[in-house]
Amino acid sequence: MWKEEFATLDDYLSDEYGDDLRWFAAFDAKSYDYDVYHVRKDLQQDLKGNQLDYVIHRSLASFSKQNAEGVYFHLGDADHLVAGYERGSAHHVFLDDRRGLVVMLEPDTDVTLPEFPKTVREKARD
Repeated sequence: MWKEEFATLDDYLSDEYGDDLRWFAAFDAKSYDYDVYHVRKDLQQDLKGNQLDYVIHRSLASFSKQNAEGVYFHLGDADHLVAGYERGSAHHVFLDDRRGLVVMLEPDTDVTLPEFPKTVREKARD
């Protein structure tokens, strides 16, 4: 898919969030293709093979740009979604109508909105 296109983003997320960065991946919501660019070392055993496939495919089905816009159609185009969980915070940043990024951070990690998705998008294009 996009291999090696997100080196600048990987560097930025690693530098900015350190061990608070759990993993991040790029996806195509139409084809369900994805590439994982970073998985924190201690999570590599937990999130390997089919387990990561399952997580990413479920997130694409649930948190796609199209689904978000279908629910909140009266608010216009979706830019990003944030889903908070007990053990992580999932930031879905949409690059266009089908492509996007999922950045999974530790649940108590501070991010600033709307700057976070804007910066992620900028670094993804570098």
